[in-house]
Amino acid sequence: MFRPAEVTDFRLVDAQPWTASKAALADQLDLFDNDMSRLEWVPIEFRYRFRCVDDDCPGHHMGLQDWEAGASYRRFLRKYGEQEVLNKLRQRWFDEIFTSDRAVHFFVGNIAAHPQDVHAPGPVLPAATRRGIRPGRPLQLVSRTHGR
Repeated sequence: MFRPAEVTDFRLVDAQPWTASKAALADQLDLFDNDMSRLEWVPIEFRYRFRCVDDDCPGHHMGLQDWEAGASYRRFLRKYGEQEVLNKLRQRWFDEIFTSDRAVHFFVGNIAAHPQDVHAPGPVLPAATRRGIRPGRPLQLVSRTHGR
């Protein structure tokens, strides 16, 4: 997890259709789960461009892999229609998240099939405290006092 120095752009781009093997995985049912709804392909990718704390950083771009992003696409498409869905997604996933009162961090990771590629499974949205939360510093998620 890290906090970028600056998030410079957010793009919604056309997603590649699932391969036959990936679609087959999405069709698998969970033996222990009663929810038999099919996993739906989302036709767009959510991508962030940002700079890290390195002064010589040329910039990075990373795909958002948050399940909630895909769910918001489906929900906004039903609610606002094709004409407004992209604007509403940008508002939700960029304008409302990256505000001056938030010290947004990214969870990051990779997957076995592409170990060299880093993805952002999702943003972490703590309120900025004005003290101690600076780009490049890890976010303290657990109190050190342990209830004392």
